[in-house]
Amino acid sequence: MTFDELIVLFPCQRLEDFPTDLKDEDAEGLLAGWSALWHPALLAAVGKVPTWRTAEFAPESLSGKLIVVPPVVENSIAGDLIARVESEGRRVVRGLHRRDEIVAALLSALAPAGGVSSPTPIPSQATGLTTADLRPPTSDLRPLVSDFLALGTCVLISELLVRRMRYTSNLDEGAFAGHLMTAASAAMAGKDEDARRNLTLCCNTLVESRGRYYPVDMSLIDLTLVAPTTIGESLRKELAANQPINLLMPAAVLAEMAQREPASLAAMRGAIERGTAAVIGGEWDESDLPLMPLEAMLAEFQAGLAECEKHLGSRPTVFARRRYGLTPALPQVLHNLGFRGAVHVTLDDGRFPQPDNSKARWEGLDNSAIDILGRIPLDAGQHSSFTSLAEKVSHAMDHDQVATVCFAHWPGKTSPFYDDLRCVMSMAPVIGKFVTLDHYFANTDSSGMFSKFTPDEYRTPYLQQEVASGRSDPLSRWVRYAKRLATTDAAAALTTLSALLRGKVTSETLKQCLPLTPGRSPARGERSAEADASEVVAGSADNGRADSGERLSAALASFAAALPREKRETMRSYLAVNPASYGRRVLVDVSELPMLPPVKAPIKAAEEAAGKKHVIVDLPPMGFAWIGPAGGESGKNWSGEPLAAGHTLRNEFCEVAIHPTTGGIQSIHDFRIRGNRLSQQLVYRSADSAGVSPSSDDFESTASRMVAESIEVTSAGLLFGEITSRGQLLDAAGKRLAGFVQRAQVTLGSRVVGLEIELDTAEPLATDPWNSYFACRYAWADRSAELRRSVHLESHLTRAKRIEAPHFIEVDAAEVRTALLSGGLPYHQRVGPRMLDTLLTVRGESAKKVHLGIGVDVPHAWMAALDLLAPIAVQSEVASPPTPVSYGWLFHLDAKNAVVTHWAPLLEEQSEGASDVAESAGKVIGFRFRVLETEGRGGRVQLRSFRAPASAERTDFESKPSGSLSIEGDRILFDLGAYEWMQADVRW
Repeated sequence: MTFDELIVLFPCQRLEDFPTDLKDEDAEGLLAGWSALWHPALLAAVGKVPTWRTAEFAPESLSGKLIVVPPVVENSIAGDLIARVESEGRRVVRGLHRRDEIVAALLSALAPAGGVSSPTPIPSQATGLTTADLRPPTSDLRPLVSDFLALGTCVLISELLVRRMRYTSNLDEGAFAGHLMTAASAAMAGKDEDARRNLTLCCNTLVESRGRYYPVDMSLIDLTLVAPTTIGESLRKELAANQPINLLMPAAVLAEMAQREPASLAAMRGAIERGTAAVIGGEWDESDLPLMPLEAMLAEFQAGLAECEKHLGSRPTVFARRRYGLTPALPQVLHNLGFRGAVHVTLDDGRFPQPDNSKARWEGLDNSAIDILGRIPLDAGQHSSFTSLAEKVSHAMDHDQVATVCFAHWPGKTSPFYDDLRCVMSMAPVIGKFVTLDHYFANTDSSGMFSKFTPDEYRTPYLQQEVASGRSDPLSRWVRYAKRLATTDAAAALTTLSALLRGKVTSETLKQCLPLTPGRSPARGERSAEADASEVVAGSADNGRADSGERLSAALASFAAALPREKRETMRSYLAVNPASYGRRVLVDVSELPMLPPVKAPIKAAEEAAGKKHVIVDLPPMGFAWIGPAGGESGKNWSGEPLAAGHTLRNEFCEVAIHPTTGGIQSIHDFRIRGNRLSQQLVYRSADSAGVSPSSDDFESTASRMVAESIEVTSAGLLFGEITSRGQLLDAAGKRLAGFVQRAQVTLGSRVVGLEIELDTAEPLATDPWNSYFACRYAWADRSAELRRSVHLESHLTRAKRIEAPHFIEVDAAEVRTALLSGGLPYHQRVGPRMLDTLLTVRGESAKKVHLGIGVDVPHAWMAALDLLAPIAVQSEVASPPTPVSYGWLFHLDAKNAVVTHWAPLLEEQSEGASDVAESAGKVIGFRFRVLETEGRGGRVQLRSFRAPASAERTDFESKPSGSLSIEGDRILFDLGAYEWMQADVRW
């Protein structure tokens, strides 16, 4: 059958109205219908460029017209069009979505009447071809066909882009049609090189057209997502395409690839060497970075970068991740690790801000900055991404200093229209150029735009995801994680102190100073509450696991052995050690002593009761206190009143009243300001009460009631007091929701009121954890009080309703500050202007017991939060006292708003540029430390050392020096900026 026009019907009157919000199937049918007409056999047979008509068109004559009707336009077709086509014996292709099916139907129309469609259709007289010019029957037309179809797709996108940019089409139609027809004729004659050359000329004509309104090439970014399930043949095909791609993969996947798919690893290395592939990422695994301490975050990166160096001979310079994990602390970490840029987008649920430009400078909490790509990528596997592509491109051209469009997909999981785009862009930059992100950040201009985002602009989806997945510990895993980290960090610091005291270290001991990587991460694969809480020790030959408690005991024993001792008779005693950089006041059980020790520094008070001996000890920072007999002198019991009586707890800082009806905290009074600063009770929140304001008349009908069945003093000591409430939570109708046991505790000399809560829930919870939970609710009187929350231990103002803070939330109300210590529980929710819920139990949670704290005017909330989690490192021993003093510090940081987060020995044999302490034993020549400013108040800081240092220098996290620090005697002096996290190396 002979045709002289190729037509597709569009559901619009003009290209300016081309639909961009189609369902995926409809988008496929529309694009496939258009691009199928660009098959070289059709072009050669008709001799004209395909065109489109509105679905409502009704030409007087249908003679010689081959028409494609995409399913999306079926309902708007001119009434009798289909009937007329069929009655006149002409051809119409309709009801098909897939391009291969549409192409087959179109080619069948070219077959002689009554004949069978041929793989090499006979062209018409319009092309001037004869039978001798036809393509040899044995040759394969398919590679060229894909180029022609791809050109058709990009012609449509180009024409749509012209309209989106508010221009009229200025395509040189004559030149374009000439090149296209020549290419089609060459293809049908088997002259592949001529065909490709003329296709390239067609593409160049489109580039010239774009140059009239946007002469600069825009950047196209391919993000190929790599997972353990996609590291085989599909990935190798992507790498073999020789197109610039960015492989988004954590190092753990790379390690698995090296083990299971060495061919893929070899292909990846080859592509990286050719410059057509770049690995982006940098972490060991995609862990829950926003809720992790900075040291744990750094450990993840150091493990990931080392693995990349091992297998690729290079490391990523661009950070990116698929799973949610953005935090405003990242710019500082990435900058100090030598990253060039970051993708400020994740392909997950959760909330994060977007910069005004595709490329911007992301300014972190400490004002350090890094270049970012900040546009959400299009899904290259969705056909609808390409009906809206012109709109996305025009927006980038209009608004971006560096116009950029990103695409994301799994290997081998792309729409054919994305393959079309890549095909054409390899011939000429019709839309733009595909580039690797290494090239993008190195070679594109800076936008000059700085974006600084607040912590409130980020919110993780972790809680909803874990409840939906049926995890048994969506909340308690964070408590275990925080306690385990506190214990292992204490053990590592003690091991470092031991090494510094001895002046040498063995390789086995040295491993205990290293960060635990990657086992510090609370990723989704972490074992549940039923499993033991063990760790992976970095550098161990068998990746063996060591219980954090056992590790602390071993480190404490090593430190005790390293202390110089008096040469005199040994005696029963206790050694208490503080591996933190801040002082601690702790309650220590010393019942094995034959008598109470005397009350003098560092002991503040002592008590012997019911066969037990306890002392309160002030432990200096990074120091120790020896507790034992002193010249045979016996200590005396503290002379004060019991700390618990009736329904009241009292020490020198506050008075806590227990509510006689609820068993919660009725009030907390200090002795400076009149009035109740805080109340507390346990609550149940149901989906019915989700939208009810606390001030509304309906609030009481949806609220739970905390009803105490017994309230008793369970410890009436002079140093420690505790009142225990037992009862039930009931709904408004009296139905039992849960049983509870709540213990309120105070300690002499402490500003923290302890809360131990046990819940036995009876009411099932809904799947939305933010609207169905059991919680500890706090209420305060001042409606104008501001809230500050912990962000990687730093204190930041928050106005969010849903708050993520694993360490603390501080209620700052004029003259009083009350710190709500989370104990590792990260999720909190405001209820009205003066109430806050700390989530204790959500759907699936199996843990029954939590430990919280309430700080009464604590000078530094971060310090109280860490103190709540930190173990008390105390060892009973038979030994002589340390010399020259029985208590003292080894290091002292004078800034109370700063905390040392890491200590490690430096070795004489340590290789230059090592990212952390070396793996070999050797002589200790100094130490490395990292210090964090926590309250946004920078200034001059001094660190005193038990041994006078000879030199000190600031370094980045790759150990590259960036400036010397001042030394004055035993003091190291340096400036620490607001929220800055600094590393330094000190040598004796």
